[in-house]
Amino acid sequence: MLRHRGGDWGLKPATMAGERVAWQECKSAVIYHLAQAAKTAGQRGLLVEKFVVAHAGEPLEFGRRVQAEARPRGLGQAPHFYVVADGGVWIWNIVADRLAEATVCWTFITPASTVGSGPLPGSGR
Repeated sequence: MLRHRGGDWGLKPATMAGERVAWQECKSAVIYHLAQAAKTAGQRGLLVEKFVVAHAGEPLEFGRRVQAEARPRGLGQAPHFYVVADGGVWIWNIVADRLAEATVCWTFITPASTVGSGPLPGSGR
C-alpha cells in the first residue's frame, strides 16, 4: 500500500476531523535469477542482483510491465521459472495470460479463506 497526502492534509486545528492520509494499492514484483541468491556471513539470504516492477494502476498493465522487464532478464530462455504469489485472483489471471509455463508457488501467508472452495490457481488441482 502507498500512503499519500489526503485531501485534508494540513487541516488545522489538528483536532478537526478530516482525511489527512489516503491509501492506494501498489502491485510489485521482484525478478531475479536463482543463481543470484547468496547468503551473508550470518547466513541471512540476499539477492546479488534483482529487478523490481511496481505499478499502482490496473493489473493487466502491471502484468505487461512484469513481462517486459522479465524478458530481457532471460524469461524466454530459462528452462524453469517460478511465480510466488498470494491468493489474489488478479495475480493468477496474469499468470494464466502471460506466464502459463511457470511453476507456481503460494506464499506462506496465503490464508485458506482467500482460496475459496475451488481448485488452487496454477496448481491443476
